[in-house]
Amino acid sequence: MKAQLCTRIDKIENHPLTYITVEDPKPEPNEVLIKIKACGVCYSNLSMIEGEFKELFGIPSKLPSRTRNHRHR
Repeated sequence: MKAQLCTRIDKIENHPLTYITVEDPKPEPNEVLIKIKACGVCYSNLSMIEGEFKELFGIPSKLPSRTRNHRHR
């Protein structure tokens, strides 16, 4: 599956997002896997990538080299 990885806090024009391919998630019992064909990005997400909210949300100035997957339940 395709994903966008934020590799650093930086201005969007400096391309802090990188396209990557990750393994498709495996649904657990009583879960479903939904195919998404398109998505949108809220401007506040772009502001977070650019570091405008780092004090408010506790975003580090340097991102960890690897972040574990998470699920919303």
